[in-house]
Formats: sequence, C-alpha cells, structure tokens
Amino acid sequence: MRLTAAVTKAELTKLVASLTPLELPLGNAPVLGAAVLTLDPPTEVSLVAGSDGGLRLVGAGKVATDSADFTIRAWQLLLAPRTVTRGGTKTIEFLPILESINLEFVPGFADHIIAAVIRTQISDGLVWDFAQHFVTRFPLSIPGGPTSALSTAATSADVKVTTKEIQLTIQLKVSIASTGGKRKKR
Repeated sequence: MRLTAAVTKAELTKLVASLTPLELPLGNAPVLGAAVLTLDPPTEVSLVAGSDGGLRLVGAGKVATDSADFTIRAWQLLLAPRTVTRGGTKTIEFLPILESINLEFVPGFADHIIAAVIRTQISDGLVWDFAQHFVTRFPLSIPGGPTSALSTAATSADVKVTTKEIQLTIQLKVSIASTGGKRKKR
C-alpha cells in the first residue's frame, strides 16, 4: 500500500515563519570561536523542482561571536530532502545547503571563511525517522471468530519536489496475522 502526503508552498511558508527567527549554535567554531548564527524570518520562500531541488529560503541575520558580531545582509539556504538509510532505519533528511551569504562590512575572502564554518557546522541536516511512525499493530476481532491483528510497517519512501509542493510517498507493508484463540459471542 502507498500513502502519499503533500505539503504546499503556502503551508511550508507558514511553518518556516513559525520557526524563525532561528538561533543555531555554531559551537566553538574555528576562526570564530564560540559563535551563534541567527537567521531572521525569510523574505523569500520558494520550491526548487527536481532531484537536486528542495525548499529555498532567502533572508538576513547575524553571526555573534565572542569577539565581534557580523550582520548578514543576505543568506540563501536550500533544504534538500533525501531518503536515507541510517543504521538500518529509513529516514528522510533535509540537508541544509548554504548557497550564498553576504556579510556587511566584511571583505569577500572573510565571507568565504565564515561561510565555510557555517556550512561545516550545519551539515548534519534535519532528520525525520518516518519508519518508526508507521510501525503499528491494531487488534481485530470478529465476534465468535479468531482474534487477529493488523500490522503496518514502512518499507521505503520517495520525496518529490515540484514548484508547488513537496510530496512524500511511503510504501507500507500491511499484514493480518492470527493471534490465536476465539472470541466469545456476545
């Protein structure tokens, strides 16, 4: 059985707005020291279609460090959804790709250094272990009949990005198994 869900651009825009401004600790980053990246609410949200596509966000923000604060005039980030198997578990990963960054009053070569630090620190991505949410077991009973259970488990998933929505299709294995015994008639 296949289950398909779609999240529209409008829904994603509302979701992103509810999550921002977003503060991301960069840890004790090389060159910067202890640093925090703050991403202001995006000024632009779009969907990039195709296998290399995803949710593109454009906005401003700042990087705060122990020694200085840097204003980010503009940043552009692509959250690229991918299906990945990690340790035998099926997941969907939204890989953050920092496409561009422009820091105010910072020479271009320093932009590249700070961008490299940010790329390294955010490279893990956002992971959703969808398979665990689709493992279920429901008891079934027919009066006077054998007791049984309906079980579901996710076996695979596919993510498709269009200019209007992100579609997630999950393949489910569905089975019915006898659990033994007979139900009493009422």
